[in-house]
Amino acid sequence: NQPVLSIATTIGSFQESAGPLGGNGNLTVTTSFVWSGGTLAGGGQVVLMPGATGLLAGGTKTIAGRELITQGAVTWTTGDIHLDSGRINVNPGSTFAMTGDGTIRDTDGAVTTSTFMNSGTTRKSGGVGTTSLLGLSAVTNAAGALFEVFQNGTMLIVNSPFANSGVART
Repeated sequence: NQPVLSIATTIGSFQESAGPLGGNGNLTVTTSFVWSGGTLAGGGQVVLMPGATGLLAGGTKTIAGRELITQGAVTWTTGDIHLDSGRINVNPGSTFAMTGDGTIRDTDGAVTTSTFMNSGTTRKSGGVGTTSLLGLSAVTNAAGALFEVFQNGTMLIVNSPFANSGVART
């Protein structure tokens, strides 16, 4: 059975390893979000509240039409993230740590709004290879935000317009 959110739902912990989470309702996570595979589909948002932690590990993960918003701390260790009209927003005061190598890419092949918006801290801090943001309609580093490559590896933004009003450094 496919879980479908038709209304706004708040839970402490959420884990997804396969299959889609559908519907247009927002999902708010207050403590722990673990995503190792599957699809966040439909409209609406998945919101990690301040103090919540997120772990993106394992195989390919897809955001199809939804928006992943972090107000807490997310660590992406392994696997690619496919955006099919999906969006990732790193809000002020939150972090998105890239500790491995992988690709965030637009996969639907259409002119869509697959975006990565950093208003907090996005940091590549591990892996010895390359982490890429590929073919997105926009990659934004907002005023007051930090986008950095720290320690090992390489960060590439390929075929994605990069708007930087914050600090971007290696």
